[in-house]
Amino acid sequence: MNKYLQRFLRRRSINLCSVAVFFGLLMPGLSGAAEPVAVCYISVEGAGARTGINSTNALAWQNGEGLKTCLASAVPGTSIYVAPGDYELRNRIQWDKSGEPGRPIRLIGLGSTDVQIGDYGQSILTTRRDRPTLSGTRPRTYSPETASEGSNFIQFENGVHHVDISNFNTLNFRTVISADKVSTRAISVTNLYAENVRNLLSITAGCQKDTCEFTATDWVGSNLHVLGVSKRVVRAEGLQNSTFQD
Repeated sequence: MNKYLQRFLRRRSINLCSVAVFFGLLMPGLSGAAEPVAVCYISVEGAGARTGINSTNALAWQNGEGLKTCLASAVPGTSIYVAPGDYELRNRIQWDKSGEPGRPIRLIGLGSTDVQIGDYGQSILTTRRDRPTLSGTRPRTYSPETASEGSNFIQFENGVHHVDISNFNTLNFRTVISADKVSTRAISVTNLYAENVRNLLSITAGCQKDTCEFTATDWVGSNLHVLGVSKRVVRAEGLQNSTFQD
């Protein structure tokens, strides 16, 4: 290749790169990166333009893909709203986004927050249906062979912090919210109803004797109600500075 052609190609390469940078700065949506959002709305079927910017343009759930889309755009202070309805989830949601003090990332089920509880020991527990109900893949009929089967709802990634989750019905999950062998802090779970689950919350820090590989601190759980849990309401290992109450 002669030297004139080499110079031409070098100049053309620089110009093309400059154009790409220019458009990436002025029109970041072209880069393929998710745009940060303050709110994101989800409904069962979606609505309008399905952009998630408000309830009349909600994203479709689509086996959790709508929630994944919202999470991809979430930043500290983002609120993700899920409309009342029945939602199916066959694969867990890998949650890797964090908020910050005073600006958590919130996942909020819209609708009624009322829960009616029967007398203790009678296994009578009903919840309002006019809020989101998420269903997993755990078999409804219990047997020792299928006790550990089923999907999880949310699996927190290592290092996640400042997340609030509230106001959901959850059915047929192995574990509703899992933070197993990861470090987490400042997680709030409130007004959650679970039926036919192995664990409502599973929070383990990989502890062996007096040493824990991970840390789990500043969790808050309140107004948690369960029916048909086969193992634990809250599985906790190495959890510190945290409170849970009915």
